[in-house]
Amino acid sequence: MGCTAPAGRTPTDNDPSGSVVAGKGEIPCPFLFCLKYSTLQSGRMDVMELTETDLAREATHLLDSFTPSKGARVIALYGDLGAGKTTFVKALAGALGITETVTSPTFVIEKIYKLEGRQFDHLIHIDAYRLSGSAELQTLGWDSIISNPKNLIVVEWADIIEEALPKDAIRIHFTVTGEMTRDITIETSTI
Repeated sequence: MGCTAPAGRTPTDNDPSGSVVAGKGEIPCPFLFCLKYSTLQSGRMDVMELTETDLAREATHLLDSFTPSKGARVIALYGDLGAGKTTFVKALAGALGITETVTSPTFVIEKIYKLEGRQFDHLIHIDAYRLSGSAELQTLGWDSIISNPKNLIVVEWADIIEEALPKDAIRIHFTVTGEMTRDITIETSTI
């Protein structure tokens, strides 16, 4: 892939047999990710290769980068089916100490996880795949959950509800680059 580590970070061995703990038991690691950090202010792109285990560590780095905000923190996930969106949410949930099994809420649309002793009180996982647009978010109480700074909201299939996302949402794009490889591009002004 030709990825190199950004300053201050070192890629680990690219062993696709590693695993990440998120929920009950271990999640097999079938993918090698190529993570690209793109800061909107600088336009600079840093790239590194990582396994799914490394992805959990990067999710922790992302959480550590958050500063207090007036409303909820929103992470918008983009990518085709099987590109790694739910795998990222599992890694993020593990970094937040969630011990229950994390699956995509495709049919229930929203899953709320209570957090203890964290910067956030709730991880709200939304799968917008079955929504026809932003207006349907109102049935979830979108205005209320988006205004609470103690909520961390992760939206899969964010392109479907793009108009409802705050301008400061962190946008993460997942691209399938091979049977066992994925590219992840993170766009944010806070990393």
